[in-house]
Amino acid sequence: MEAALELGAKRVEVIGDSNLVVSQARGDWKVKKDMLKLYHSVLEALIPQFDFVIFTHTPRVSNRFADALATMASMVEIPLGFTMQPLMIEQKVKPTCECTFTEEGEDDGKPWYEDVKKFL
Repeated sequence: MEAALELGAKRVEVIGDSNLVVSQARGDWKVKKDMLKLYHSVLEALIPQFDFVIFTHTPRVSNRFADALATMASMVEIPLGFTMQPLMIEQKVKPTCECTFTEEGEDDGKPWYEDVKKFL
């Protein structure tokens, strides 16, 4: 949502595969877990900056590629201070984004969504 604001978006649809998170974002369910309360408070501060926001739940079965990446990420233990090389996924027809790292593998200091922002 921060990236959408930076791009000047005023109307957004946020799609998530966690029914819990989407229902809490909609205000249908109360946020009970302390670790989610901080995220929810940031979300509540962002929502008024838009003219229109809708939260849509997409079941994981309908979003298998993203679910597979999330599952792989949760299985890897990364030591504190360790820098991971980006996971490159090549699309045969045409690439959808570029890596946010320099050729030397160093972080270029730009936000994670910089390439998506340039694409849009």
